[in-house]
Amino acid sequence: MPYKDPEKQKAAQRKWYYENSAQAQATTHVWRSKNKKHLFEYNKKYREKNWDEILDYQRLWRKQINPSANRERMHKRRHNMMRTGLTLVRNSLWQDRIEEFEFKCFYCGKECTAQSLQQDHVIPLSRNGLHCMENLMPACRACNASKGNKDAYLWYLSQPFLTTDKALFIKQLLLDHGKPQHQEATPSKSIQSHSLEAS
Repeated sequence: MPYKDPEKQKAAQRKWYYENSAQAQATTHVWRSKNKKHLFEYNKKYREKNWDEILDYQRLWRKQINPSANRERMHKRRHNMMRTGLTLVRNSLWQDRIEEFEFKCFYCGKECTAQSLQQDHVIPLSRNGLHCMENLMPACRACNASKGNKDAYLWYLSQPFLTTDKALFIKQLLLDHGKPQHQEATPSKSIQSHSLEAS
């Protein structure tokens, strides 16, 4: 029988969850596995609709809720970027990369503006990825946030916009990680040819 009082219903749901957390988590995991495309679209629309509120909460978290954790996170990120060659990427090279992909997200292909495209490290800095052009791809805000520091290949395989050619291309990037190119060069031929095939 449903509760007339919404607060009592929420309290009862929380109580049930805590008492049956293992069952609830298993059920949620199964549902999420079967509804990946629906979840992706829902989360994407939610982020686009509530992006200002999300940013406000992130700022609140960084400055007031957990400033020590944020300082540690930023310290590690700065350290990783300096370790991997922060100064090796010029703005002109990044602009060339954006134009190479015709102002589209490398992952999902969404058309964006130069300002809205974000620098995504295909191999995250936290996974010893390099801050160099060979490891930087333009990504829309949704894809960059969704990928985070996950393994790029495994993450891409779970996406509804998956294509075989791009999956193989990402896999090859990961295999080439042991042979990084630090010099300021134009985008590699492999990337150029892939962008032409994808367009």
